[in-house]
Amino acid sequence: RRGPAAPVALPSTSPPRRRPPDMVTAAQAYWLNRKRRRARNEGVGVRTMGIVLNRVQTPNSKSASVTPPFTTLKHHYASGDGDVTDIRCVDVGWYSVPSGAATLLGNDHTVKRFLEYPVGSGVFHQFKWSGATSVSVPDGGVVKSDVLLNSVTGQPLVISKDDMVHERTVILSSGPAPAIEQASGSIALGIPDGNVAADRGDNGSISAGASTARFGATAFVGAINSASARSFVILSDSIGSIGSGDVSGVGAKGGSGWPARFLDRYSLPYFKIGGGGVSLYNITGTSLARIEALLAELEFSDVLMQLGLNDHTNSRTEGQIQGDMVTIMGLAAFDGKLRHQSTLLPRSDSSNGFVDVAGQTAKTDGTMSVLPTTNAYIRGPAAYINGQLFEVADIGMSARDSGVWAAPPAPTTDGVHPNTAMAASIAASLTLDAL
Repeated sequence: RRGPAAPVALPSTSPPRRRPPDMVTAAQAYWLNRKRRRARNEGVGVRTMGIVLNRVQTPNSKSASVTPPFTTLKHHYASGDGDVTDIRCVDVGWYSVPSGAATLLGNDHTVKRFLEYPVGSGVFHQFKWSGATSVSVPDGGVVKSDVLLNSVTGQPLVISKDDMVHERTVILSSGPAPAIEQASGSIALGIPDGNVAADRGDNGSISAGASTARFGATAFVGAINSASARSFVILSDSIGSIGSGDVSGVGAKGGSGWPARFLDRYSLPYFKIGGGGVSLYNITGTSLARIEALLAELEFSDVLMQLGLNDHTNSRTEGQIQGDMVTIMGLAAFDGKLRHQSTLLPRSDSSNGFVDVAGQTAKTDGTMSVLPTTNAYIRGPAAYINGQLFEVADIGMSARDSGVWAAPPAPTTDGVHPNTAMAASIAASLTLDAL
């Protein structure tokens, strides 16, 4: 016999059970939506380790005694090749000057650091070092942080490709600290970077200022969500490391100097080694061990060298210059990397403010007379170049090996450093070959 009919479930007239809206913060909603979007991203799970944020470099000056706490805001852009994660910051206890590319600071210094992301959200993510919220960077040493965790989810922070982030570094120790000199003040450059004599690591606002000195991380490394992501180490003097002369603007992603402006066009992150007056022999001398220790903490795919002009000023012979170039490009840290080099720009005097070629005279001090020989060696191309030769000299000079600047318009104010118009012109004239 058939039993009684099974009961029929009727549609519920009650509203679905939902989490009360006030239990989901705006920040949590943002990160939950990001997680869903990431699951749909092309190439998830394929990553390349490298430098993940641009506008980072070795310190190129030593500050006067700092009264703590003192906070710097610096802006950076993430790699354009893919979302970035597993982010770690690197700091050094030295700085670059003409007498040495890695000069001892003379004391330890203590920092803490945050990234604000998304910019303007008031959501800050704090770096830690073996779980500690601050770190003492030893004089002459190098330190690397833990992976940066998202302060909302507790998982490794993910920054979408091409997004801007704001770094906030707080100096917690008194005494000198290694600083980063900009080409000009932030207001003149049109960027948001600034300082404040207070602890604003994860709170309050920091305004752009006229000062050219900033504190901040030496580099940010991590994983880029792409199988073919690229990131660069730039070896340069004041033209590339500071962007000296490039004082009235920046590249598409905040870069100063032609190398950074050039890589800005391709949304590629970079890290600079060098400073004002730095020569090839400054790197190959007593500074080399410290630079190698720093490079050992980084991952990157390409290295671009724009060095040698100061060697001519300082009377280095052609043999010495070429030997130092071979030594630098032969460093173990550059094994397996694409090695690029640029030809060298001129140095000249002018009787009329560099407004034309006729009023210029090529400098002949030191060994400047052999600059054409050096450029010919680079154009060879030099045996160590397995990447690209960037023909910068032919863009900056009035004619090949003329020793004077192309003009008009005026390309420089001092005969050494390309101004903003010339730096932008060089960057726009170069092309980066695809892998």
